[in-house]
Amino acid sequence: MFMRTRIKLQLIPIVVGLWLLLIQPVHAFDVRSCHLPVHEKHSSFLFSHWLSARSPLAAPSDIEPMTRSTSIPSDWAVRCFGLSGQAGIAACRCAIAANPRDAAAWNNLGQKLFRLQRYTDALVAYDHALLIHPNYSLGLANRCGVLSQLGEYDQALASCDLALAGDGHWGVQGSALAWDNRGDALFNLKRYSEALSSFERALHVNPNYFNAQRNRAIVLQQLEQNSEQNPELRSSEVTTHQSTKLGKQSRK
Repeated sequence: MFMRTRIKLQLIPIVVGLWLLLIQPVHAFDVRSCHLPVHEKHSSFLFSHWLSARSPLAAPSDIEPMTRSTSIPSDWAVRCFGLSGQAGIAACRCAIAANPRDAAAWNNLGQKLFRLQRYTDALVAYDHALLIHPNYSLGLANRCGVLSQLGEYDQALASCDLALAGDGHWGVQGSALAWDNRGDALFNLKRYSEALSSFERALHVNPNYFNAQRNRAIVLQQLEQNSEQNPELRSSEVTTHQSTKLGKQSRK
């Protein structure tokens, strides 16, 4: 009996903490501001706006184009996807107020915050998404990117690895985002050959992914500088680069 009471007491702060994390931010937002303009209440207008907004993102964060619970996104979810800046943040908060368990809306809020360089706030939003869906690949990949921006490279690498082993639910860039963010974390950990391999995996998924193309060029330049400073590393780094390229060809 004593053990049961003790376990229950230990669970109280955990439950309260989860309640604060999931509910309090929604209550803190004034939902009375969530009113769509009259000319945007028609779903066909919103859906066409959602389609026109699909474009590649240069930043190491990606957006969820559809809610996970319905086949057609809600009005605020569409605006959350399509709008940017403060308007996009407000739309995402309205989408969350309508459905606090919408992991995609939390993810998209994080992406808007990330683009405004509000990295700590973006991390909180991604963590909300992952409380709802712990194996959410896109949320984990975006979390990886923001952790790198915050200098937490080991945590970023772990988050990207979890993303690649997750539910396979990706955004515009697909799994290339996770491989690219993984390479960025490895680069900052000075694991350059592994970073090169990750960038090439990203380009295998999406050959036109500009961020991965740029990052691959940067890491190749770093490897070349290292080999010039230490000639003994040249042969091993060249061998690693060649084997990576062969592996990429064999996967096609």
